[in-house]
Amino acid sequence: MVSFLDKTLRTFSKNPRIGLRNVFLYVARLFKCRTSVLNSYHGVPNEAYMQSIKSICSRQTEISKLVINGISFSDEDFNFILRNLRVTDILQIGPKPSDTYRLPCHISPKTLLVSQAHWINLNDVLNMKQAHIIELKESSLTNKDVEEIFQHWFLGELPNLESLYIGGKKLTNEMKIGNLESLESPQRLIYSIKYILDQPRSLRGGIPIHRNDGVAALVRFEPVLRTTTQHIRLLVGKPDHQEDW
Repeated sequence: MVSFLDKTLRTFSKNPRIGLRNVFLYVARLFKCRTSVLNSYHGVPNEAYMQSIKSICSRQTEISKLVINGISFSDEDFNFILRNLRVTDILQIGPKPSDTYRLPCHISPKTLLVSQAHWINLNDVLNMKQAHIIELKESSLTNKDVEEIFQHWFLGELPNLESLYIGGKKLTNEMKIGNLESLESPQRLIYSIKYILDQPRSLRGGIPIHRNDGVAALVRFEPVLRTTTQHIRLLVGKPDHQEDW
């Protein structure tokens, strides 16, 4: 059952997630409308999500924002989504593909957020020419991989990149970034924040570096903390706000 009240759509069904999917599919077929955003959550069944995806793909090849989340995604599901739907603005991926999974095509949304990114390799990152924000948690990238990413960034080959986060167990503070002698934080810790595509991105205790064309940035390596693995952050351009930490 569907109820419209005060310009709000309310659905009533035995299974709310399945009911909402059915309403979405019905309205999409009825009005033949384009979908700009598809959000999903951890508890959404794979069947419900993939039916919605296939409905969208029958009408369009691009979407502005896509959140891939749910239960029991297969590698074939990931391949179908990424091959058939190009994400232009925000792509957020929660589920974990198999250990041997590899991207079936290049992806380069303006914002990429991956919470289990063991399957994103060096070449995948280097091909993200349109990306402004890249966040890869639980990555399998090594020090050497990160050093090469920074070499390409110094040369201006990742021209739009404004915020980079790579976290993973293989990373150490022994990586060599440009001419920096150390990635240890300076004694005076400054908290920097910059709004990128309306998203706040921050860095604590950044070390100044410059691209070859003079563009300034801050970089920081964080060792293992109680709640996070070791990671490296890059924040490009002038921060919108800074304060002593």
